[in-house]
Amino acid sequence: MSAVAPLAAEPSPLVAIFKRINEHEQRGELDAAEALLKEHFGSGPEHPYAVHLSGIVAWRRGQADEALRLMERSIELDPKAALYPRNLCEIYRLLGRYDRAVSVGERATELAPKDPQAHVNLSMVHYDRRDLDRSLACAEAALDLDANFAPGHFSRAKALLVCGRFAEGWEEYE
Repeated sequence: MSAVAPLAAEPSPLVAIFKRINEHEQRGELDAAEALLKEHFGSGPEHPYAVHLSGIVAWRRGQADEALRLMERSIELDPKAALYPRNLCEIYRLLGRYDRAVSVGERATELAPKDPQAHVNLSMVHYDRRDLDRSLACAEAALDLDANFAPGHFSRAKALLVCGRFAEGWEEYE
C-alpha cells in the first residue's frame, strides 16, 4: 500500500512532516509514525492525508475496523484525491469485501486514470472475484500506462495462467 500523497498545494514544512511520517510507517516504525501524527495533528486529525496515514498505521497494527473508519473518513474530507480510494480498494480486497473494493477501485481509476497502481489494485480485486476478463483488462490498462510496471505484469500473468493461457502467462510471469 502506498502512502504517496497529493501534497503539491501543501506548505513545505507540512510536506516535510508527512515525509517523515511516511518514512517511519514504511520502515515499520509505527509508534514513531503515530507519535508524529499526534504531535502535529492531535488525536483526532481532520487533515485528509493525516487521517489517511492514521488509517494505514491502524491497518499495519491489525486494527481493520479503525483503519476502514479512518480511510473512509479521508475520502469524505477530500473526495477528489485518488490515493485514498486506491489504497482503500486494497484494504477491502484483503478483507474479502469485493463489491466495496470494486466500487472504490473504480473511483480511484476515474480520479487518476493515469495511475497504473490504481488499475492493478482493481485488477487484483477482479482476479480474486474470478472475473478474469476484467482482471486482464485492468492489468493491461496499467501496462499501457507503464510498460515496465512490475505489478501490472504480475497481475496479468496470474490472470493468464488461471485462464489456461500458459505460454503467455509464464512469459509474462518471467
